[in-house]
Amino acid sequence: MEWKKAPQELTDWLAERMKRFPAEQRPMFGCPTWFHNGNMFASVHGGMIMMRLRPSDQADMMRQFKEVRPFVAVNGRPMKEYVMFSEELFPRTDELMPWFEKGFEFLMTLPAKKTK
Repeated sequence: MEWKKAPQELTDWLAERMKRFPAEQRPMFGCPTWFHNGNMFASVHGGMIMMRLRPSDQADMMRQFKEVRPFVAVNGRPMKEYVMFSEELFPRTDELMPWFEKGFEFLMTLPAKKTK
């Protein structure tokens, strides 16, 4: 995926959703990204939203939404715990929020990353 600056409307949309979670926002590779205990949870990447999910939840989410697909980094490498979707799904926020909640539940099972 080619890198593009994060559109403000996507950043605003995700920031509003992240208010429900004890996550801190900071940039990563120039993209607004939310973390908890040092672990990445969600980000705006170019014109897409990416979020972390268990692999089994990823498959279920991709079955529910045809617009969701595995996240592929700029170098072309798939990131196994992440999915991505575009603003096409924003009108379906009520359907998306349970997936964010599942993602955050998964994030809470991960060990905290040590600060450098």
